[in-house]
Amino acid sequence: MVADYWSPQRVHVETGYQHIQVPFAALNPPTFSIVKKMDLTAFMGYLSTWSSTRNYNLAFPETPALQEIFPYFAEAWGEEATHREVSWQLHLRVFRL
Repeated sequence: MVADYWSPQRVHVETGYQHIQVPFAALNPPTFSIVKKMDLTAFMGYLSTWSSTRNYNLAFPETPALQEIFPYFAEAWGEEATHREVSWQLHLRVFRL
């Protein structure tokens, strides 16, 4: 639903910034992830920070994105206070001068 509301520059994140040309020697950094335990309220709060969520909500203020999808998440999540591990990978490009 909100996927169509990412900015075109989002492609850089999705491709790990690999298409950005830099005139330096690339290094292979270790991989990093953010791992956090969240209850459903915190997770939905995180989704509300996405620019695509905000852009969707600007386009359709009468039907906010999270309001539309909350029942599906709630059913899949189970007890709202249950903490689940959520993780997302960080993309780094490191170069040597």
